[in-house]
Amino acid sequence: MIAVSKITMFKSKILFLSFLILVLIGVFFGNFSEAEEGCICLVYITGIGCPNCTITDQVVLLEWTLKYPNLVIIEYEIYKNYEENYRTADEYFKNYIPPETRPGVPFLILDRDNILLGRFEVLDAEKEIEKLCENKFPLSDASCQKFEDLDINNLPGKPNIWMNRRILIPVGERKAKNDVLKRLLSESDISSVLEELDYEIVIPEPISLSGEEVSFDNALLIDGWRFQWKGKGLGDISAASIAAASEGLKNKKTSWSKLFYLALIVVFALIFLISIYKKRKNEPNQ
Repeated sequence: MIAVSKITMFKSKILFLSFLILVLIGVFFGNFSEAEEGCICLVYITGIGCPNCTITDQVVLLEWTLKYPNLVIIEYEIYKNYEENYRTADEYFKNYIPPETRPGVPFLILDRDNILLGRFEVLDAEKEIEKLCENKFPLSDASCQKFEDLDINNLPGKPNIWMNRRILIPVGERKAKNDVLKRLLSESDISSVLEELDYEIVIPEPISLSGEEVSFDNALLIDGWRFQWKGKGLGDISAASIAAASEGLKNKKTSWSKLFYLALIVVFALIFLISIYKKRKNEPNQ
């Protein structure tokens, strides 16, 4: 009976330690998965002069892109830019909105199963966005594609691309490198990105939204695109570069520290289990 009791206790200790290790691994690697978020891509169809868009434009294009750094909004405005954008918008309407539902703006698309039509539905979409770590770009034919693989230059119509208080606006023949354009939108320090480009510094132009205009502090012309952003200009990039590098090093050290401590926990747990096993093996049978 005593031997059976010891075996039971031994098994209980193993189960407890195994559970503890799994919990710790979940805690540590849960944080790592959060750090490796992709882009959340949405398509937003709006119209300058639409009263409901007056409210949703401000929230979707300005507030959300500031609040969620990995959020990419590809905007199609169809009142002022009817000729350039309505054909594309109509494809989105036909392929995403059920036949019995009347299309209109504002219209927000996450994917084929998540479409938000009208002011109230669009504003409620933030509840879904908060849950997402990544969302593929919904194409007009109802398929989807990762933002990393998306060819920005060949997007149909005349879309504005919003991210991180920055905007890309097509202004001519688009031939800039896709990966470079995406880095301009996402990276905190754009100086290293600009080293790979030919660009012209120009005066920023206000961007019209329904009900207002949005001003930017800086602007560049890059191979058929106008790139505008708020905040520091090119003269202040060096300071931003140092800060970004410092933050990156800090995050790297933090990640390695977590891995080191996790490894220590696993090693000590294994040593403890082995010592219990050896002790149990060396005990005389009773």
